[in-house]
Amino acid sequence: MGDSYNYFLIIITVVATVMCFLANIYVLIHFQHPSDRNQAWIPKLVVVFGLSIAQISVLMLPLDVANQAACSQDIVRSACNFTLPMEELWYTVYMIMFIMIICVIPITMFYYEADSELSFLGRVWSSIQWVLVTLLVVGLTIGIAYGVAGYVDYPVEAVTAGMVPIGTNLRGMSSCWDVGTVASSPVLGGYKGGEQRRVGGVEIVSNDELAGGEQRRVCGVEILSSNELAGGEQRRVGGVEILSSNELACDATIGEVDEETWSVRSTFPVYVIACVSVAGWALLMVFAGVGVVTLPMDLILSFVNRPKTIITKSEYISKATAIHTRASELQERSKTLMRQERDGARTRKWKRNLLELNQDLALLEDEEQDLSEVYPQGDEPDAMWAFTVMNYFLKLVLGILATVVSLCWVLHIILYMLVDPPVSPFLNDLFIALDAAFSLFGTGSFALFCFYLICCAYPMKPNGTMMSSFLFNVGLICLCSISVIQFCADAFDVYANETDIQQIYGVQINHLRGLSALYTHNVFVIIFLIIAGLSLIWVLVTCGRPPKKKQRLEDFDY
Repeated sequence: MGDSYNYFLIIITVVATVMCFLANIYVLIHFQHPSDRNQAWIPKLVVVFGLSIAQISVLMLPLDVANQAACSQDIVRSACNFTLPMEELWYTVYMIMFIMIICVIPITMFYYEADSELSFLGRVWSSIQWVLVTLLVVGLTIGIAYGVAGYVDYPVEAVTAGMVPIGTNLRGMSSCWDVGTVASSPVLGGYKGGEQRRVGGVEIVSNDELAGGEQRRVCGVEILSSNELAGGEQRRVGGVEILSSNELACDATIGEVDEETWSVRSTFPVYVIACVSVAGWALLMVFAGVGVVTLPMDLILSFVNRPKTIITKSEYISKATAIHTRASELQERSKTLMRQERDGARTRKWKRNLLELNQDLALLEDEEQDLSEVYPQGDEPDAMWAFTVMNYFLKLVLGILATVVSLCWVLHIILYMLVDPPVSPFLNDLFIALDAAFSLFGTGSFALFCFYLICCAYPMKPNGTMMSSFLFNVGLICLCSISVIQFCADAFDVYANETDIQQIYGVQINHLRGLSALYTHNVFVIIFLIIAGLSLIWVLVTCGRPPKKKQRLEDFDY
């Protein structure tokens, strides 16, 4: 049994899991809206658990690579004593995320938005009623689809082999016999006598000495024979027609190679993963397609448009008064909309006014945040200003790094995934070279590129994300993370070769009936690149324009 058990890998797994939960607790505290503090504990637990399970699922990809690499390449995979049962872990994590997406997160969202006058059980029951219809529709859709098309179709080549005359069009020829006494040949049962020789790289067995005869080339193979290769009685031995008498018969492939399809029923968990992955791709190619362009640009432009100096107290009072005045106006508008809603006047105009109110409220919150940055308060205002400046420089560094990662992703997709045959393995070679230098370098870089796609599809606002938006984003991340794993497993299949996730995606899901064409022709990847290209054009056209924020602090004399 191959000794590939790695205790250090278990330690890394436990530490990474704990760090994910701790990091997501900080994310919750940092991004939550002030009105949600010290309340909504159940939604917060769901948010932390959902974010952690999504991040752990992405981290499992480099973990799968490290688990596979723990076994020496000289040892057969079936003989390896792997540290972690990755296949079982993959199915467990995927099923947890599926339940989170279709059941836990929707119930929690309805629970959070339910009437506060209801009891705890009343709010839970009301939430379950809203979700039951969705569960029924999703269950029936996946169940019917699985019953009809839940097969894995493998393209195979049908080859027939046997003993055929040497004058036939042969392929894969290995051994030839003089079939004058073929009924007692070694292949067909106890050939006696005759000398075996190798002529032209082909073994020939004959009753007669292979000498003194005329040398001839038949079907590209040189043979020696003392008799003419002609005539003879036709027989069928072992289901194959041969010519006896003085003919030579060879063990070879018969006829043309036929393309056939071998269909196997897939397991239900695999089909569920495939369906969720398709839904995740529909979101990922849009959000990540836009994000790979806008995320680096937002970080860099944030540094370019940063405040250069602190404002005076009089300027702060003036701007704070203006913000207070607009806040009062927005409050009156919200009261008006609430009265109209109670009166049943939820017309199209009412919905448009509500949308405009939400947009103005978001702009006002941004202005208040900008004002607090340029006029820091507290016991150490100078230290707070120093941290603000450092934060903007950090955004510049992250923006440059994000630009490099985005460019690498686009180049890798073009050079390795879209061109057939691939021009270069590109990032696969990079990860392998980093692993050769130090194993964690390649694994860490691999995780970075996978996590980057999640960051591109993860829009949240610090200190301004309501719990309902938080829950929606968690569902979005769980859904997209499944597609990110598949994307990375296909894009880096050289680096992630022979991993358990490759067996799930590359061997099964990519050949599912009705879905294989989407992956064979890279439909999602092409749309992803098209959206990224359109986003780049939009950014280049609009990057010189000032931000569309009403009465923002543009008149500050920084």
